Amino acid sequence: MIDLKNLPEEGWRQRDRYDRLELTDGSAVDKITFDLFLLPSKEDVYIDLKSQATWLGACPRCLAPVDVPLSIDVQFMGSFDPDLLIGGDHAIGKQDLDVIYFESHEMNEKDFVREQIELQIPSYALCDEQCLGLCPQCGKNWNKGLCHCQEDVTPEPSALALALKKLNLDLNR
Repeated sequence: MIDLKNLPEEGWRQRDRYDRLELTDGSAVDKITFDLFLLPSKEDVYIDLKSQATWLGACPRCLAPVDVPLSIDVQFMGSFDPDLLIGGDHAIGKQDLDVIYFESHEMNEKDFVREQIELQIPSYALCDEQCLGLCPQCGKNWNKGLCHCQEDVTPEPSALALALKKLNLDLNR
């Protein structure tokens, strides 16, 4: 835990590494290295984080393991001012997007690094751009070969197709 109210005037730096961090979505990151710098500024704290990690996820189409390298370089102003949380007529500007609110005067650096990594995880990381996915009937991975399941060959016409059919358009003019 870092005491944010008692940082040295010249700032505080921690360079560290973690072998593995479990994330809230059930995935994990490996080989995490980070450089965290905190600098007191009046009543606030300037935060600079640089980190490298490898996200261990799964392809959303075929569920194969996917390793995605992550590179994080973020800067924030940390504030203890509770007025930041109050709504009202204040319009959020670009300058407000780089401010985070601290409820306490302590920061768990491991939790902070984990949170910033989670914000960088891709929402749709494929194992390959040409991934074919899984058969919806038998579950076979089509990247390893096609299955012999019967495909539904008579799909129902869409609402648009039905509406156009009712118009009896003569397109042969």
